[in-house]
Amino acid sequence: MLTDQLLALSSAAHEVVLWFLIILSIFSIAIIMDRFFLLKNFLSETSLILSEMIDALESNRNSHMKLVYDKYALLPAGKLLQKGWEHITEKRDRGLEEMMNSHLLALKPKMEKRLGFLATLGSNAPFIGLLGTIFGVMEAFEALGSDSGSAAVVMVGISKALVATAVGLIVAIPAITAYNFLQKQLKMIFHHLESMKETLLSFAKNCHK
Repeated sequence: MLTDQLLALSSAAHEVVLWFLIILSIFSIAIIMDRFFLLKNFLSETSLILSEMIDALESNRNSHMKLVYDKYALLPAGKLLQKGWEHITEKRDRGLEEMMNSHLLALKPKMEKRLGFLATLGSNAPFIGLLGTIFGVMEAFEALGSDSGSAAVVMVGISKALVATAVGLIVAIPAITAYNFLQKQLKMIFHHLESMKETLLSFAKNCHK
């Protein structure tokens, strides 16, 4: 019967679940490290560029803004400034906001890349661990039902089965914590980018050529 076949596979399934969780945790750590350093650098860049753009706006001089553009043109965060400055030199503020918005929309998926994996892992890793625990408990009670089974054997089996739930939580907690932290970093980055856009718009409208 199908039930008997599932019972026969419960021991192997329990081990598979544990290894699956370990592999997921490795992917999770790699993504967390990659996104953490990328967003940290990007946040630092946007904060610095925005500060200098505001100084350029206050001075209301093309040369000052041009210096900022030249200084940060090669940085990822400087690409938005580059596009905005090139647009200003050609068309001033006409269509500038729409162009900047389109670049911000195009940038968002790149910045949020792989964060969905962390959210999914944080939500589902405990359930994967619970599945492993269920398989382990099935194995333990199967041993109790055999001629050589004893209460001690069952207790040992259940304690081993609970390891899967613990591993699931160990994988989920860092993933969801990192996801929430990185989302806050993203909000700050896009707040800076929006401020960069508004600064360029003000500069385009007020600067005398």
